[in-house]
Amino acid sequence: MKRAMLLLVFLIGVGSMVTRGQNVRLNIVLHRAQSLTIHPQQDKITLSYSSIEDYKQGVHSLQAAHLSLFSTEAYEVKVKLANSEFISLLDGPSLKASLTGIMVSAQPLVKDAAISLGHVNLGTRESVIISSSQPSTGSTFDVTYSGPKGQELIEFASRHQSITMTNDIMYSIETR
Repeated sequence: MKRAMLLLVFLIGVGSMVTRGQNVRLNIVLHRAQSLTIHPQQDKITLSYSSIEDYKQGVHSLQAAHLSLFSTEAYEVKVKLANSEFISLLDGPSLKASLTGIMVSAQPLVKDAAISLGHVNLGTRESVIISSSQPSTGSTFDVTYSGPKGQELIEFASRHQSITMTNDIMYSIETR
């Protein structure tokens, strides 16, 4: 009986020495986030007209993996020209010209049924080039810039030996 009592006292003592654990609450705070990045080595696009065929057919420049984006919600990528007129990079007084018919289109590197694509005629009003009904944890797009064909460019080029006209293209990402 003494042994049983001694064992009982020992078990009660060991039980009281065991400390109870404490809880830690882990909170995870999720914020909305969107990011649109242009490939850093593709920040200047040149559409060069150097032959009769270029003026007859127009010119194209495919920029591989040009746009990368991340969005925690459905999104739209919009594009527009920063200025209504292109300006020349000549020494002396700048020439200005309203050049129309420049097209921009995008293709995802990985096909996704949730993505809709537009073929945009660049102007000073924003146009949707990419739209998705789903978030994206990282999508990359090839972008093709297409210069117009036609008489307007021929007439402008005929007045100059060689001329470079410039404008900025602005991309933005917004919640859909």
